[in-house]
Amino acid sequence: MSAPLDSLIQLVSLGAAVAMSDRNDSDNMSTRVPQYEMAIQAYSILPWPNVHMRSGLRLGMEGAADESHPLSLEVKESGTRFALESGVVLDGPLLPSASIQALVLRRSLELDTHGTSIVLTPQSKRTEWLFGGAFQVGLGIPIQGGRVLLEPFYRVLVIPSDVRQSSQWGGEVSWAFDELKQ
Repeated sequence: MSAPLDSLIQLVSLGAAVAMSDRNDSDNMSTRVPQYEMAIQAYSILPWPNVHMRSGLRLGMEGAADESHPLSLEVKESGTRFALESGVVLDGPLLPSASIQALVLRRSLELDTHGTSIVLTPQSKRTEWLFGGAFQVGLGIPIQGGRVLLEPFYRVLVIPSDVRQSSQWGGEVSWAFDELKQ
């Protein structure tokens, strides 16, 4: 974050994140759901000292197997998540951050059978589009003079049509590319 402030966008970073959430299904079973993300973020100048705006795009994949299924029946659930985010980062020895995200989730549900006693119907696979948001707080740890940022984070999710996941925790690694400002 020590790049010269000679344009509106101070620097651009590319990151990868892994997040986990506990999904509580209707039968009171909790399943750990992994999510993998790629992010591109731009840091912009704000009029306050050591405060930067961070805006970005995120593309993620999530999936969970139904671990409580009978031997002949399984529900497979997977999703692709797209999010726009905007937030602030405080510059210092550590980089605390807070951001909000608007997200779209494309989820696929598939019923799979492993036995011969169950016949699949045409409705055994479906795709749904879910809309929501998230609030994220993180604490960035700069490495290599700020070129690499390790950031553990916690997210509160709000997806009105699917309340099974309410929060995520994880970590992100991002690489700064301030030399793009030629």
